[in-house]
Amino acid sequence: MLKILKKILFPPVFEDQERTKIAQFINAIVYVSILLLGLIILSVGNLQSTTSLVLGSLIFVMIGIQIFMRTGRVRLSAILLIGLTWFAMSYMAWEADGIRNASLIAYLILIFLTSLLGSLRLFISFTALTIISLWVLVYAELKGIIAPTLDTPTHLARDFSAIFILIAVLVYLTLTNLNKALSASKENENKLLLHNQELTQFQDGLEKLVNERTSELEENSKKLQTRAMQLQAISEVSQTIALVQNQDLLLPEITNLISERFDFYHTGIFLISKDEKFATLHASNSPGGKEMLAHGHQLEIGKKGIVGRVAQDGKTRIALDVGEDATYFDNPDLPETRSEMALPLKVKNKIIGVLDVQSKRKNVFSQEDIEIFEALANQVAIAIENTRLAEETQKALEEARSISRQYIHQAWTQLAATQQQKGYRYTEKKLHPLSKDSENFIGSKSDIISIPVQLREETIGVLEVTRADSSQTLDEDTLNLIQSVVNRFALALENARLLEETSRRAGRERLVSDITTKIRSTNNPQEMIQTALDELKQALGASKIELATTMPEVD
Repeated sequence: MLKILKKILFPPVFEDQERTKIAQFINAIVYVSILLLGLIILSVGNLQSTTSLVLGSLIFVMIGIQIFMRTGRVRLSAILLIGLTWFAMSYMAWEADGIRNASLIAYLILIFLTSLLGSLRLFISFTALTIISLWVLVYAELKGIIAPTLDTPTHLARDFSAIFILIAVLVYLTLTNLNKALSASKENENKLLLHNQELTQFQDGLEKLVNERTSELEENSKKLQTRAMQLQAISEVSQTIALVQNQDLLLPEITNLISERFDFYHTGIFLISKDEKFATLHASNSPGGKEMLAHGHQLEIGKKGIVGRVAQDGKTRIALDVGEDATYFDNPDLPETRSEMALPLKVKNKIIGVLDVQSKRKNVFSQEDIEIFEALANQVAIAIENTRLAEETQKALEEARSISRQYIHQAWTQLAATQQQKGYRYTEKKLHPLSKDSENFIGSKSDIISIPVQLREETIGVLEVTRADSSQTLDEDTLNLIQSVVNRFALALENARLLEETSRRAGRERLVSDITTKIRSTNNPQEMIQTALDELKQALGASKIELATTMPEVD
C-alpha cells in the first residue's frame, strides 16, 4: 500500500534529467492546486455556482494531466496544464472581477512553467497572449461588455493565499533545484579538479613513459639499423664467395671481405687437420695473421685459446679485454686485439674449422651478435665445403676424362691395327679406299689443309682437304663449318665402332649361350667334355683342341 501511495504522490523519474525536472514541477503544482482548489470550492459553499463548477472541472483536468504525464509525455502534459489553467483563470476573471480578479496573478505561475519547457517561442507566445487577455478584460469593462463585481476581502485573501502558496511552492522547488545544481556543480568542479590533478600526474607519467619508450625505440632503431647493415654485409659476402670455386683463392677472399665489411682488425680461418688434432690457420687478412701463416700457425684442439676450444665443442665463444679473457690477447703477432669472437664452421654438424674475428675496440661483441655472425659462419662453411666438393668433382672428372681418352686411344689403335685400309679418299664423287702402301693425296703439301679428327680430346684420325686453287684462302666461317662437320664425323665414327663392338659382344654371348645349352643337353661328363671341345674347335676355326687335366698335389 505504501509503495502504491508513494508511486502516486511522487513524481516519475526519467532517463532525461530535464524531463524529470519538469515532471517534479508539474507534480507539485498539480497536487498543491488540487488541494487549494478543493479548499476554495468548500469555502464557496455552493457547489452549483459557476466558480465551483469551473474549479471542480479544473481538478479533474489536472488529475487527467497527472496520469497522462506518467506515460512519459511530460512536455505535452505541461502545455495542456498551462493552456487549460490559463483558460480557466481567464474565464473566472471574465465572470467575476475582470481585470481586478486575484486569479490573474496565477498567470505568473503559468509563465514560469512555460520558461521551464525551454522553448523560447512558446514562452514569448504565452506571455503575449497573457498581456492581450488583460487588455481584453480592460476593454470589455470600459465598453460595458462585462460588469465586474467586487469580491469580498475574505475571498480576496483566500485567493491571494492560494496563489502565494503556489508561488511559494514554485520558488521552493526552483531554489531546491538551484541548490542541487550548485552542489552538483561544486561537486563536479571538485571532481574536475581531482581529475585535472590525476590528468596532470598521468600526463607527467605519460611524458616520462613516452620519453623512456622514445629512448628505447631510438636504441632499438639503432640496433635494427646495425642488424640490417650486418645482414646486408653478410649477403654481400655470401654472394661474392659463392662465385669462387678454388679454395686457395676463396679463403683469402673471405677474410678480406669480412674485415672490410665489418671493420675488423683481424680475420682468420682455421681448418681442422685430417687427424683432427690441430686447427691450422689457412688464411688471414692482417699483417700479423700473414706472419702467423708464414710460420705455419696452428693450435691444438681443446687446449689453447678460444679457437682451440671452439674447434673442440663447436660452440661460439667471445673473449673481452677484461678479467680472465685478457690472457687470450697475449699474442705478439696481434698486439692491438681487444675483443675476439670465434665461431665454428660446421657442415652437417661436423666441425671443419673455425672463423676467428678480432677488433681493436673493447667489448665490441655481445651475445646478440652471436646469431648474426653464426649465420655468416654457416655461409663460410658452406662455401668452403662447396669448393672442396667442386675440386673433388673436377678431379674425378679429369680422371674420368683421362680414362676415357685412354680407352678411346686403345680402342682406335686396336681398330686401326685390324683394318686393311689406311683411309679413304673422296674425289670426283667417288670414294676410294687407301691401302697401307698407297699415297694419301695427289698434289703438293701447300694445297692440303689438315684437320684433326678428335673424340674427347683424343685424335683418332686426320681429314686432309686439297684445295683446287692454292691461291684461295679459306675464311673463318668455312673453317668453322669444316670443323663442325669433322666433330659430327668423329661422333658418327665412334657410334659405328661402338655398334660394331656391341654386335661382336652380342655374337660372343650368343655363341657362349648356344655352347652352354648343348653341353647341358647331356648328363654324361665324357659327352659334355667332347661337346665343349667340338664346339670350341668349330667356333675358333682351330685344327686341333686338347684338354689337359692336372691332379692336385697331396701332402
